[in-house]
Amino acid sequence: MRFLILNILIISVFYTLMAQPKQDNHLVISEYTNLYRAIIKNGDTIVLYKLPKVVIMPAPKLKTKSDWRRFWRLVYNVKKVYPYVKLIHYYYYETEEAMKYMDEKERKKYVKRMEKYLRQRFEKQLVNLTVRQGIILVRLVSRQTGKTTYEIIKDFKGNFNAQFWQTIAKFFGNDLQARYDPFNNEEDRIIEYIIQQIEMGKF
Repeated sequence: MRFLILNILIISVFYTLMAQPKQDNHLVISEYTNLYRAIIKNGDTIVLYKLPKVVIMPAPKLKTKSDWRRFWRLVYNVKKVYPYVKLIHYYYYETEEAMKYMDEKERKKYVKRMEKYLRQRFEKQLVNLTVRQGIILVRLVSRQTGKTTYEIIKDFKGNFNAQFWQTIAKFFGNDLQARYDPFNNEEDRIIEYIIQQIEMGKF
């Protein structure tokens, strides 16, 4: 299971990276650890920042002790995997800057080096993730990228690899074709609420 989760992390990083068009006339300025895209027009630097879509989820209605136990267990699992989802953004910006002026051959070599680095860094950490946490990670990858993990693997590794990892995932009760849907899926709605609370420092 840990190899499946590791592949999800790596492929998701490079999906967010490779899906972005190269824009050599743009620059990135840094304010401490925050990165912002900017353009220079008539000698002035104009920061470009797209405001994220914000969805406010109401607190879940928990009535019984069992409801509360399940809720806090879900909080624990989301907090366990959410940092890996946030790493997708971190490595996207880091790698994008490094690859900005590379040609296609150099980009492929760099991607291979980064993939090796990510495997070495995260394999030991991911070994302790549970099957349940892997399921949540798959959903959050969909939240982060707008695509299912199955679609991402298919785009980068081909249909055979996507079906292979889907078979492995199914064996562990996971589904790489699961799409994050907080409006129609009750658990996703609660997960979205939890993430909002985490971002506000309440959990």
